[in-house]
Amino acid sequence: MAIKKYRVPRTRDLGFGWKVYIKQVGPDIFKAFNCPGLPGIWMVDDKTIYIDKRISYQKKIEVYFHELIHAVADFEVRARGGI
Repeated sequence: MAIKKYRVPRTRDLGFGWKVYIKQVGPDIFKAFNCPGLPGIWMVDDKTIYIDKRISYQKKIEVYFHELIHAVADFEVRARGGI
């Protein structure tokens, strides 16, 4: 039985009307955010996870879940009324 690959989604609904967007982008985006060399980044301002499209499938999945944790944490802070 073959293992089915998990596709990196384009959006993720976290409930309560909160949606995260996921974009696979080139290195120019990370330079624009002043974060060159990172495989991924969570930007709370536009509720988007950016993942470097040049990295391996395995690394994309790892980065996706890592950045999703940051997103969930930020939404939890907002739900509680901030810090």
